[in-house]
Amino acid sequence: MQQVDFGRLGGVATAVGGIIWCLRIVLDEIGGDPSEFMGRLLFIAPLLFGVGLIGFYARYSGRMRGEGRTGLVQAFVGLGFLTVGFVLDLTIGIDEGVQISSFGFIILTLGLVVLGFTMLKVEPLPMWNFLPLAIGMLTLLNVIVASYDFLRVAISILFGLGWLAWGALILLDTRTPEENTPVK
Repeated sequence: MQQVDFGRLGGVATAVGGIIWCLRIVLDEIGGDPSEFMGRLLFIAPLLFGVGLIGFYARYSGRMRGEGRTGLVQAFVGLGFLTVGFVLDLTIGIDEGVQISSFGFIILTLGLVVLGFTMLKVEPLPMWNFLPLAIGMLTLLNVIVASYDFLRVAISILFGLGWLAWGALILLDTRTPEENTPVK
């Protein structure tokens, strides 16, 4: 029986989550009124990002130091709040879901920034180790330019594309998890 490669599975989940995020933003902001299905589909993206973080950890845990693991846990908790907020707002229609998802974005952002700084030091990916930091900084930038619709939409699309690229890097990394463990 073949063993499941959680790292590769996480890469696929992260990439698909990025595609769903971008598709939802494009349909919502550029295409006008999205279908109810696509509106409710948005809560799946953070779930897929969470699976991606689990896969990332499974693949690169040998390189992650304490602060990297802390950032990863914090990002995971932020995604949890984000998912709950989206479910409450988009599927059940509870208005407080927006506040919960906003809180989740803040926690996610801080976790990605911490994880991103660690990745710049330990370089687990074959290239573009700055992606978690960039994704986290995009969220902060989005808060700053929230009143400018075009910039907000562009940054939201870049957010989704960042997750897509991160997932692709994890998926396409040809090194084994053992090769990703630094020599002591």
